[in-house]
Amino acid sequence: MKFNSVFAILAFCCCLLLPKSPLFAQGSNNGCDEITTGTLSYSGQEYALSRGMKLQLDKLKGQMLANPDCKVIVAGNAGGSKVSQQSSWDRVNTVIEYMSDQNNIARDRFIFVYDGSIAPENSVLFRAATNGEDGPSSVAPPHPDLRR
Repeated sequence: MKFNSVFAILAFCCCLLLPKSPLFAQGSNNGCDEITTGTLSYSGQEYALSRGMKLQLDKLKGQMLANPDCKVIVAGNAGGSKVSQQSSWDRVNTVIEYMSDQNNIARDRFIFVYDGSIAPENSVLFRAATNGEDGPSSVAPPHPDLRR
């Protein structure tokens, strides 16, 4: 068999048959491949956006505008203490507010996750939501008495 024939068979199997498979669809990101994953790193209890963070989020804005059907998860790491939980919430909320208020991306396109360990400690991770992932775009602060 010639190389071109083998390549054609592989291309058919990989590109035409697999995407239709239910196994392939699980965990896919709804065709939102253009939305890249990013991480914003913070020091201590800080939650303000730096210039570099805003540049990353401005890139995300462009990706979201180009993919209007895509949702994005914005996730923090709450840690164990009440202060860490509130800091995580403040960071996630600041990112979503920046994207919705400053960049005119509808808030309901974001999924607010502050209380898990999805992101590394003292950071916020953002990524395209996968099939079946959903959640609130706004969450009440866990410890409002600790808000700054």
